[in-house]
Amino acid sequence: MNNAYPETPTPENEPTLSYAPGSEERRSVQKRLRELREQTIEIPAFIGGEPVYPEPTSEVVPPHDHQHLLGRVHQSGADEVEDAIDAALDAKAEWAAMDFPDRAAIFLRAAD
Repeated sequence: MNNAYPETPTPENEPTLSYAPGSEERRSVQKRLRELREQTIEIPAFIGGEPVYPEPTSEVVPPHDHQHLLGRVHQSGADEVEDAIDAALDAKAEWAAMDFPDRAAIFLRAAD
C-alpha cells in the first residue's frame, strides 16, 4: 500500500487564438486543411499499443462534402476484441505492480 498523496497540477488553458482574417493562425489552419484534403488516410484500431488493420473498413467523409473521401477507418470484430482482452490481461500484472504515483501520472498526462 502506498500512502502517497500526489499533488494534482493546476490545469492551464492554452492561449485563445482569434483566427481572424489575415492572422497567422488562420493561414496556418487553412494551409493544413489544404494539405489534408490531398490525402486519404487509413485509421487503424490499436491493440496492445500496436496498430491493426482489420476488415471491413468504413469511409470517412466530411459532413459538407460526402463525395470527398478523407480516409478509411478499420472496423474491429470478434477476433480483435479477443486480442484486446488478451493484451489487457497481459498488461494487468505490470499495471498492478506499478506504484500509485506512477499510475496517477499516466492519467494526469492523458488529461493534459
